[in-house]
Amino acid sequence: FELSPLFGIVAAVVAESGGLLDHAATLAREYDVPAVFGVEHATERLHNGQEVGVDAVEGLVVPVPVEPEWTEL
Repeated sequence: FELSPLFGIVAAVVAESGGLLDHAATLAREYDVPAVFGVEHATERLHNGQEVGVDAVEGLVVPVPVEPEWTEL
């Protein structure tokens, strides 16, 4: 499974496993994409396409609150 094409379209990488020396981490650095590895239960707590804030320096992943949709009465 080739990861390189994905790094042209993703804004960040959040993964349950992996580390600083893994291939994905190397690609993230090469493409200047923030990445956090070792996030326990990430696939249970986050969903594809969900907006999150990623601080790769601190290793933080913070879900962005979803604004309720308002409709006119």
